[in-house]
Amino acid sequence: MKQGDIIYQVVRPYQRNNLLCEFDDDENYVASTGYAQLRAKGSNRFLYQSIHTDSFVSRVIAKCTGSNYPAINSSDLAKIELPLPPTVAEQQKIAECLSSVDEAIAAQARKLDALKTHKKGLMQQLFPREGETQPRLRFPEFQDAGEWVIKPLEQVATYENGKAHENNISELGQYVVVNSKFISTEGAVRKYSNEAFCSANTGDILMVLSDVPNGRAIAKCYFVNSDNTYTVNQRICKLAPERTNGRFLFYIFDRNPFFLAFDDGVKQTNLRKEDVLNCPLCLPSSLEEQAEIATCLTTLDDLIAAATQKPSAGMLLGLWPANVLGWYIIGPLVRKYT
Repeated sequence: MKQGDIIYQVVRPYQRNNLLCEFDDDENYVASTGYAQLRAKGSNRFLYQSIHTDSFVSRVIAKCTGSNYPAINSSDLAKIELPLPPTVAEQQKIAECLSSVDEAIAAQARKLDALKTHKKGLMQQLFPREGETQPRLRFPEFQDAGEWVIKPLEQVATYENGKAHENNISELGQYVVVNSKFISTEGAVRKYSNEAFCSANTGDILMVLSDVPNGRAIAKCYFVNSDNTYTVNQRICKLAPERTNGRFLFYIFDRNPFFLAFDDGVKQTNLRKEDVLNCPLCLPSSLEEQAEIATCLTTLDDLIAAATQKPSAGMLLGLWPANVLGWYIIGPLVRKYT
């Protein structure tokens, strides 16, 4: 392989695990099986950006064979056409612009990781350790407020099981159906219904009750921040906080170790109502201290949410034509090396 070559993932290409080779040593490299070696006739950086667009990947997938490990052969890959600006100079300008976006995304990812690490460390300080009733870190106005108290959940919230909505799913439904997939993806994957058999209100906490062994969704929670928006599906429970700060309760309840202990790693985990209501919670007696902690962590969550936003999609849509009118179509754009 030479400097500037591209190795393209031909097995499960939808994963987009491709590489623009930019070596910083004198070693000799070869591509592994499962990859095609591409060498651009124009701008290699423009080509690298082009093969990651949704339109190109869709055309690759359409030519793949196999179900478990869909793959495209190098001959079919080389025949796929790409839209090209008329000059290499324009290709390079677009590639430079997108490379700058990629660098910004990488910096944003580092910022996001730092914020998540900071939040994790802060929570370890703001909440007492197991077996203790005093946190390591306390806001100045609550230094002398005394020890936290331990209460079962049933003393600070009411419980309701979700209802089945599977027969009432509609793409144009009025309500978001809160199921395990919705909570585990933090609302990214959604289904809708025109019926709300178990409405959730602002301040409610929704928690996953069932998951596979060693699953990442069990006991994961979602905090409801609006009325008349969500309806709770079966195997999700709804908790309505009473005499406690809802946001604070969300933070100590989300993936609580008490519930994770029910996962034996062998069979599916199913939390029962009595399991949930018996969960011991350590919390400050003062609602003001609960609110202060909740506000601090919510501010961090807002920063994390902002850092999660990525600018690349809009940039790509703006720089690649919706159609190729006025652009040159050249196929194949690259020579293949086997």
